[in-house]
Amino acid sequence: MQSSPAVTKYKLMILSLLSHSDSPLTNTQLSDFFLENGYTNYFTLQETLLSLSDSGLIRREQAYHNTLYDLTPAGADTLSFYENELSDGIMDDISNYLTAHAIQIRRETAVYAGYDRTIDKEFAVRCRLKEKGITRLDFTITVPKKEIAEAICMNWKEKSEEVYDILRDSLIC
Repeated sequence: MQSSPAVTKYKLMILSLLSHSDSPLTNTQLSDFFLENGYTNYFTLQETLLSLSDSGLIRREQAYHNTLYDLTPAGADTLSFYENELSDGIMDDISNYLTAHAIQIRRETAVYAGYDRTIDKEFAVRCRLKEKGITRLDFTITVPKKEIAEAICMNWKEKSEEVYDILRDSLIC
């Protein structure tokens, strides 16, 4: 981890946040933590997240309106060597943030939808539904237009449970 001492601290803080969270964290949630506590500014945080992602310590997944970050095994290994470098105050801030926002974090990351352009110039929409960190449904559907992909992503948040129930029930019969 070659960088300034402050950036190294931010990297360890991100790794620790992801390690102690029950689910991936969104870019918004990470930004809220750092900005609410006055640790750094938005631009430094984004550069730090990119650096961690490029080095394989965190996994970055683009959702429809946000980006999800999760700890990789390499990130967990790195954290195990350096987590004691974080002060008790920082660890308390991390614990307090995750406790205070636990329900919101689960709600925002339990339902995921995102799309990518395929080589056939269509759009592959990935929809996922998790409960307590366990994937209940994960599928990809290909559609011909970006507008349709966006509509699926938007509607997935509201209709994911209903779609899950219908699919499960029709496969059981």
